[in-house]
Order: sequence, then structure tokens, then C-alpha cells
Amino acid sequence: MRTIYSTILARVALGALATASAAPVPGALLAAVLLWQALPSGTPVRQIGSPLQTLFAPRLKAGTLLFWLIFSIGLGLFYAIQAWLPLLSMREGQSYGSGVAATSLFTLGTAFGAVPAIW
Repeated sequence: MRTIYSTILARVALGALATASAAPVPGALLAAVLLWQALPSGTPVRQIGSPLQTLFAPRLKAGTLLFWLIFSIGLGLFYAIQAWLPLLSMREGQSYGSGVAATSLFTLGTAFGAVPAIW
């Protein structure tokens, strides 16, 4: 089952890379595919020293770094959208207040959407 998902993700990432190679989204998709492959399976890793040392154990190192990379890209995309959304809405002919309202709704939607992701 895991190989089916990684094959689908790889096809999506490669297709996105072919169409928009300069955008950060294809890079995030590619990182997601790599993270999926790097996830440990089987028995849990025994803690070696501090929790940070355990995260960088040979078996978990790639997954840890890719996990941090994906969340950094996601945070960067979120803040880029937050910064540019009012200006882009003004460029399309809407008022500045409308752009700020859209940004606020985007933030609230993200907050409410994160709650099910936590569970």
C-alpha cells in the first residue's frame, strides 16, 4: 500500500516539476515524497541520549531533516500568502479592506483546518 502512495506522489511531484520548476510547491511535493520514503517502519527507535540525538539517529536522520524542510516551506508559503493577499486583491480591483478581510478569513480557515489535522 505504501508503494502505491509513493508512486502517486512521485508522479504528481514530477508532473508539477515539469510544469512549474521555479515554484516552491513542486519542491514541497518532492520533499513529501522523499519524507514518505524516509519514514521508519517496524519497531520504534530506542532513545539514544537526549531526544534531539534520537531524532538524528542514523535511521531517523533523513526523515527528521525532510520533516523540518516541509514545514519550513509550508510556513514560508503561508506567510508569503499573508503578505501578498491584500495587495493582490487591490490589484484585481477590490478595496484594501476587502483584501484585509480575505486575509483574515484565510488565517481563520487555516486555524480551523489545523484542528482536525492535530487529531
